[in-house]
Amino acid sequence: MGLKAWRAMVRKDLLLFFTDRRAVIMSFAAPVAIASFFGFIFSGNQSAKTARVPVRVVDQDGSVISKAIVQGLTADTTLEVTGGTVDESREAVRRGKTTVAVVVPAGFGDAAGQAFFGGGGKPQLELLFDPSHGAELAMVRGILTEHVMQAVSAEMFGGDQGRRLSQQSLEQLKSSGAMAEGDRRALAEMLGAVNRWYERGAASPAPGASPVAARGLSMPYTTHEEAVTVRRGVPYNGFAHSFAGMGVQFLLFACIDLAIGMLLERQQGLWKRLRAAPLSRGLLLAGKGTSGTLIALMTLGVTFVFGMIVFRIRVEGSWLAFLAVCVATAMMASSFGLLIAAIGKTPQATRGVAILAVLLMVMLGGAWVPSFLFPAWLQRVTLAIPARWAVDGLDATTWRGASLVATLPTIGALLAFAALFGALGGLLVRPGTVAATEASSPSTHEMPRGMTFATIRSGGALSLAVKTERGLLDVRKAESVFPQKAPTTIDEVIQRGGGAPLQALLAKAMASTRKDLLIDEAKADFGPCVTNPEKIVCVGLNYRKHAAETGSPVPTQPILFNKYNSALNGHRGVIKVSQEAAKQFDYEVELVIVLGRTARNVGENDALSYVLGYCTGNDFTARDLQRVSSQWMLGKALDGSAPIGPYLVTADQVPDPNRLEIECRVNGEVRQSSNTADMVFGCASLVSYISRYFTLKPGDIIFTGTPEGVISGYPKERQVWLKAGDRLTSTLEGLGDLQFSLS
Repeated sequence: MGLKAWRAMVRKDLLLFFTDRRAVIMSFAAPVAIASFFGFIFSGNQSAKTARVPVRVVDQDGSVISKAIVQGLTADTTLEVTGGTVDESREAVRRGKTTVAVVVPAGFGDAAGQAFFGGGGKPQLELLFDPSHGAELAMVRGILTEHVMQAVSAEMFGGDQGRRLSQQSLEQLKSSGAMAEGDRRALAEMLGAVNRWYERGAASPAPGASPVAARGLSMPYTTHEEAVTVRRGVPYNGFAHSFAGMGVQFLLFACIDLAIGMLLERQQGLWKRLRAAPLSRGLLLAGKGTSGTLIALMTLGVTFVFGMIVFRIRVEGSWLAFLAVCVATAMMASSFGLLIAAIGKTPQATRGVAILAVLLMVMLGGAWVPSFLFPAWLQRVTLAIPARWAVDGLDATTWRGASLVATLPTIGALLAFAALFGALGGLLVRPGTVAATEASSPSTHEMPRGMTFATIRSGGALSLAVKTERGLLDVRKAESVFPQKAPTTIDEVIQRGGGAPLQALLAKAMASTRKDLLIDEAKADFGPCVTNPEKIVCVGLNYRKHAAETGSPVPTQPILFNKYNSALNGHRGVIKVSQEAAKQFDYEVELVIVLGRTARNVGENDALSYVLGYCTGNDFTARDLQRVSSQWMLGKALDGSAPIGPYLVTADQVPDPNRLEIECRVNGEVRQSSNTADMVFGCASLVSYISRYFTLKPGDIIFTGTPEGVISGYPKERQVWLKAGDRLTSTLEGLGDLQFSLS
């Protein structure tokens, strides 16, 4: 029983992962794209042309020495040298156009010559630099030192200035009486010899030699650089590091999604039903851990396979070590996801905190910036970061060529992190969040799962329909042919469930050849997808951008109002605006929650387990009537002003109702386009809040608010209100397009 249940849970999680095409593409494409970008930047490709450092040189001296310095800097292949004034150079640095500006002051050449032999004060070069380019400043300073020393020494050992200084010293020696006669004679002979050497060097320079290069000081050595990799002749492939870093980052992101899915399953009561099977908490966590490990391994595997094919990343070390590091990393990431799910309270709050934690983890782990650039104390701290061990382990087994024995400490550390996270997750998952809270509000029936319902008019009555790949199954007609005691209206589904007989009926109908049981959706006559709610609760100003466009503050608690059953309308319905005592008609596309269980004083953690499903709605509004008084109801409760449908999608098929694309079009023109992530109060928060004040019954519906883009949010000169003849389409991601027209 345990092994079979474990396999079923893992299979279910993998199927859910692969059915979300956008998530799959992002899980695989995003790390590949970002790793490729960083790889191009940090690959160490010597054939690529390196960007030069922009430098300005302001020569206020104009001496032989200053000109030689400018000439040397200009010839340097690492610098892009331009001139200009001091003010121009300062402005260029301030605007980020130049990294360093070198100002050579007037008199620098003479003063530098005097200082070269210790005979005067040292002149000062002024460096104006961009403080965000500290590393380039150090490089420019070193290059400048080389060219200054070469220019000054060349002039002092053979230039006119050096000859002049030598002659001045000789004249001063002849008139000096402070030196002993023998010392003066010896020093005079030496200076005379120096002067004769100057004259000889100037008269006959070495063939083909530059006079400056021949006389001046130059670097007394050359270097041979060798990039040390696994063995000589194997070049360093920087893509290996970038793909390791991004692979680790995105497998952690994948496990965040797994954790959010676990929180949603807990909210929807799935874990409670699994525990009733019965399944132990340990088996549930083991199943989730296995699913997370497999998804993380696939993410890392696809990333590296792409890198190996396109960028020639090679496992230069032990393949067994590489695979072991990958598995250990995936286990660590999966257990990290379990820990997030155990600590988190709501999906909305948990997602943001978890993403921040992952970004900090991969940043400190060296996925973005190599950890050797960190201060020494921070490098020691990063040893407690699992991403550091994962990235280093992947580096070691790819381009560093480490053996299995050499990577055992890394593998052990990653497994230790996995065990720690898993143990903490198991301890912190509160029993109440898994099983016990079910008892506080028992369910009288099992809500259907995995089904998409509609209401159609069939034989003069409203009938339940189930969406299939071949069209809409008319449940009333199918039940008359294949009796299964299945509910035949949406109200019966809401009140007594009937998921099992519906599934059985669906299977028989799909296996039969009776085409008359199926209705083409394009020809179906739809009614409201929920036909008899006791309450229609609406929420105002529940999108931040919508509140902003109306000039209203973001609410600190939900703003509630109501509609009545007479406002219900269906897909392709008509709202008769020409009969109303109003002129300013406006649209409001909204996500609608449909309750499936009685809810009173329910906690936010459990609120979504009371939801049967979701549908698309439009809170059609007469703005002039809405503003008649402080109460909005008059402009909100017109007949037919609450179209909902075409489908009621069961909650298990909507992983996160707070992250759905939402859109409204008028006559084909997009007027509203947003995401339910902009809601001030999410679905769980709304159900919990409303149930605090009155009982929500099965079949009650909640309009959760509209995003920005309504007509009333436009400037008055642009407000063109809806009119008879307009056609509107409201869309919620995964819930279908709700169409209606005005007459």
